[in-house]
Amino acid sequence: LNLWINNLNDLITPSSKPNADDKNPKHIQFVSGLNLRSGNTERVNIKGTTIVKNIHDEMKEKLYLQLSKKYGADNVGTEIYIGQKKIDLVVKHLESYDLYEVKTNQDVRICIREAIGQIIDYAFFECKDRIGKMFIIGPNQISKEAVEYLKNIRFKHNLPIYYQSID
Repeated sequence: LNLWINNLNDLITPSSKPNADDKNPKHIQFVSGLNLRSGNTERVNIKGTTIVKNIHDEMKEKLYLQLSKKYGADNVGTEIYIGQKKIDLVVKHLESYDLYEVKTNQDVRICIREAIGQIIDYAFFECKDRIGKMFIIGPNQISKEAVEYLKNIRFKHNLPIYYQSID
């Protein structure tokens, strides 16, 4: 029920979502600040009520706080639109943007696999702005194999994709 109510609130609450009439729908619609999709969810069963944490939002909030400290809160935003799609987190620099895609899977390889197409789509298909680096954020430390995999992607394909863990 809470999930349904949150989705309904998203529909009726005004947002910074760009209209189809916007002049530059393929540009990053940067707005600084922490914007979380929803809070924890309650599940009720015969044994009682269980609170289910939104791990994605918890990771995004930790990342937001770290990056705000490093780059200044005015340069960090979450749930940022490019066209009709939203990026989990964006850091604004003078002439470019860094993109961050949060994945919650415990397996680093699965996080990379799930995020890589998505983040490339944001950076090159949806966006006309200059992209600096693209970060895949996961809950666990990166393995040696995954480090080599991303190095290969950066070297062979000139794609600035990195992995970072947030516990």
